[in-house]
Amino acid sequence: MNFEIQEQKLKNLIFKFLDESPLYNVDESEPWSTGGIPFYVWATEQQGPEDTWEEPEIGFVYYEYFQDYDFENTYDSDMFPLIEILEPFCTKFTDTFTEHIFYKYAPEWFEKELGREVKSVSCG
Repeated sequence: MNFEIQEQKLKNLIFKFLDESPLYNVDESEPWSTGGIPFYVWATEQQGPEDTWEEPEIGFVYYEYFQDYDFENTYDSDMFPLIEILEPFCTKFTDTFTEHIFYKYAPEWFEKELGREVKSVSCG
């Protein structure tokens, strides 16, 4: 049995998945000395009748310029501005949608959410 999924519906599905992910509500931090800007994810932990907040973890890092990224030969210069999603978040997305499909639509979602240009998204 073959199924056909329209491209717009697939994009909407990925956007909805990201909207419901921990990356939807993040706090921007100060730029690192290397030039990347980390975005922190806050998680709650249920302990008794009240929720408590865990320490935030970095969900992703925004690199506007190629020279801001410290690890040579990881990305091509034409991939910047780039979002590097950290684990465990990235594997959850790429396992659900495959890397090719997720990387195709994720830049548009991040651009909309951050209000900044994003050319590429990758796992870090």
